[in-house]
Amino acid sequence: MKITPSIIFFTLSLFLLLSCKSEQTGDVEEKLKTIKQLEYQRVSDPDQWLALYSNDTYEGLRTEILKSMGRCENDTFLPVLIELTNQTQEDSILEAGIQAIANIGGASATQFLISLDFKSLSQKLQLNVIHALGKSGTDSAVQLLLKLLSESAQNDAIYRSLALAVRKQSQPAGFLTSHIDSTFFQNITESKSYFLSYAASPQHLLPIIDQLNNNKTPAKAKKYILKTLVRLKQNDGPTITKMLQNDSLATQSLRQSLKHLLIDTQKDWQTKYTALKFSGTVADSSFFPVYRQLISNARISHIPLAALEAFIQADANAALSAILVQINKSADTYFKGELIDLLSLLDKQMTFRYAMQYLDRGDRYFKGKLLDALGKTGLKLSRQKLHQFTFVEDIYLVNKAFDNLVQLNAVTNRDFQNMMNTGYSSAITKALNWRMQRNRYPEPGKVIDLFTQFNTAPHYDLQNTLIDVMKKSQIRLNPEEFQQIYDNATHYSVRQDLKKLFPELAENADLPPIRFNLTPSLQPDSIDFNRSPSLVELKTTQGSITIRLLPGIAPLTVHNFLNLVNKKFYDGLTFHRVIADFVIQGGDPSGTGWGGLPFFIPNENSFEPFKRGSVGIATSGMDTGSCQFFICQSEQFHLTGDYTLFGQVTKGMQTVDRVLPGDKIIEAKVISGPLSGNGS
Repeated sequence: MKITPSIIFFTLSLFLLLSCKSEQTGDVEEKLKTIKQLEYQRVSDPDQWLALYSNDTYEGLRTEILKSMGRCENDTFLPVLIELTNQTQEDSILEAGIQAIANIGGASATQFLISLDFKSLSQKLQLNVIHALGKSGTDSAVQLLLKLLSESAQNDAIYRSLALAVRKQSQPAGFLTSHIDSTFFQNITESKSYFLSYAASPQHLLPIIDQLNNNKTPAKAKKYILKTLVRLKQNDGPTITKMLQNDSLATQSLRQSLKHLLIDTQKDWQTKYTALKFSGTVADSSFFPVYRQLISNARISHIPLAALEAFIQADANAALSAILVQINKSADTYFKGELIDLLSLLDKQMTFRYAMQYLDRGDRYFKGKLLDALGKTGLKLSRQKLHQFTFVEDIYLVNKAFDNLVQLNAVTNRDFQNMMNTGYSSAITKALNWRMQRNRYPEPGKVIDLFTQFNTAPHYDLQNTLIDVMKKSQIRLNPEEFQQIYDNATHYSVRQDLKKLFPELAENADLPPIRFNLTPSLQPDSIDFNRSPSLVELKTTQGSITIRLLPGIAPLTVHNFLNLVNKKFYDGLTFHRVIADFVIQGGDPSGTGWGGLPFFIPNENSFEPFKRGSVGIATSGMDTGSCQFFICQSEQFHLTGDYTLFGQVTKGMQTVDRVLPGDKIIEAKVISGPLSGNGS
């Protein structure tokens, strides 16, 4: 082929175009890492963010700047965000601004969201605004949500947000309760019943029962109808019992509905579990064969335990024999511990004998349940055994024993001193909280010593307790003591609290800007923000769980999780916390729920909903995550926006359902996609 000047010109032009595009892409990536650096360090100076925004006209970067400001959840950013959002003509920037304002929340954010022209917003933005209004929980936000029910096509999201608002309020506002009228129960939906599970009162009992017996009520709606009954029973049990006793037709209808749900083999275990939690209130002898069947044949351990608990309510004598059969045939695991714990509701002396028989067997979680059972007996011999367990080496059992003694109001000064001398921040935290309830506080020197000794991430809760000690005891510090405590604070929020508690000392001290201390392995330069998702397999003692990681939502969290997986950090660790129909939680190197890495990772909260199988990071507050994670056994809408969602189970939910405390992660490994957090 003859090379002509036109071909040369075309080739050079293409080369220059690609070079410019490559340089532009590289420039954008560098700027993105700068934005992420500010976000992850929680830089609180609005002027720094405003300068970054003003110096870059690229729409994509401006969008990311606003989103990052929102994830910092800093109230001082609101005036800037509101101004920038009001000024923009770009849809993507408008969306990012509203999302950021909604993420921060508070009175000013709520007022801004209420002022928006809701109908002009995109569907995604409408959903974000609806969720933020629910999280605010204010009367004005709730009234707007109720108004939108008749004007918007987002009723499912609105009802979920109204439920969030009820959670925020000590009791539902009158206009919320009055919304549940006869028309409300027409065409009941899953989201309506979800709202009902938080907002219903005893006056709604009969129409609730009707919905449970209605063949047209969707199956998922019935699950929340059942949760509504359980909540009514928990909040106002005597009233509900009396209403049912006075209405034999309603009671009979409810029995039929519950029994049908319990024997239906197609129903998911969560629905059966919730039905069991209420069934004992109305059960007659016709339920006993159903209970026995569920106790013997259920594949999920939560079901026989719930069936036995219902059995106890219905007929204590029949339940006793069923529990004893299960105790004698079960292995020395957490499940047997739960059975002995249930036995404490029926026979305190027998419970004591069984607990003493097995206390030297099984793992710490089994023994922990036995200590709970001893605590529930209230016997003198049980208290003596609990006192003894505050001196064992296993800090998990020490804490369990102390918690039960607190419940029994039986803590002695010897117990307190032993907790203070364990060398574990979890035990010291519990001891100090117990002492504070009695208006007794440690000396200032002891507070300073504890702050200095326990100054890494896993001791965050202890330092927060020490802040409470200083507030309540009105402790006085000199400048040197204040500086010593400030320098040893585990978290920027602790430093903020110290500045508020000692404003004069803080004003006169030479204090660096308050920022999140990002560990070197999590610096933005080490993270690929455009990486493709990876699949991670957790091989557990109950089976395998496959998780699809979500770097597009939480890049730093995914990066940290993959680093830990590749270091074999999770291999051999236990699931230490399981709440039926809620979450399983693991990843704590101490196995107690109080352990973690030497450093924190910042939250990467989003508006992505927590569904069944969603994987999130466990925290003790904003930006206090590290290695502990949880997996949802069912949808948990109230977690959205407050916790980092970073994965979704794609295979193995049956395993998630079977896990109990003490089950182990045998191995965690990457089975597909990039092996590390930097995309390699």
